[in-house]
Amino acid sequence: MKNKWVKYKKFFDLFVKNIEVKIYFYVSVLLFSILCTSLVTQAKDLIINLIASFISLLVLLLAETLRKFNRFMKLEGTYNGVLYDLKNKKILKTDNVIGEYVLQYEGGYMISIKKVKCLENNWENLLWEGEAEISDSNIGTLYWRYSSPEEFKDNVGYKKIIIPKNKDNIIKIYLFDKSSLEGHREVLIKQPTPNEQQIQPSSRK
Repeated sequence: MKNKWVKYKKFFDLFVKNIEVKIYFYVSVLLFSILCTSLVTQAKDLIINLIASFISLLVLLLAETLRKFNRFMKLEGTYNGVLYDLKNKKILKTDNVIGEYVLQYEGGYMISIKKVKCLENNWENLLWEGEAEISDSNIGTLYWRYSSPEEFKDNVGYKKIIIPKNKDNIIKIYLFDKSSLEGHREVLIKQPTPNEQQIQPSSRK
């Protein structure tokens, strides 16, 4: 029950955020509807048409919010982090996992990412966590800080984050250190949940 209310709150946060981001667009549409209805209807029908225009606008906003909400919720899960080959930047070394991450949708346009396991030699306890606001164009800036080891906890930084449209139902998130965009491009690949693993074989039949 608690998880359901958390989902409702996240959806409401996104609904409010959509209004904040696109308030001028929706107000313009509403004013245009008012202008059109005032020209083609009598005064006694104007209020009814205005209410109908407002309801239509609300349905449009709810539909857009639901689409974005589902997109954000699909991002939640566990990810494996991999790097591109140093010699050939086009080759993604998917067989060499360097870390494990957990992504959580926080509501609105905000996501959080935690590195919960580091698999690089001599850096096993080097973990970080951060948050990013993702725009409609699926890009953002991830602000992070080390969560381990203790002496690194005051160190902070930021990365460019890109979430392209997924192909073949595989969700990938690209992280770029802004100081070295070409030198260090980490890709987070979402791992299927147990339910998704059960669905996938049947979908191929």
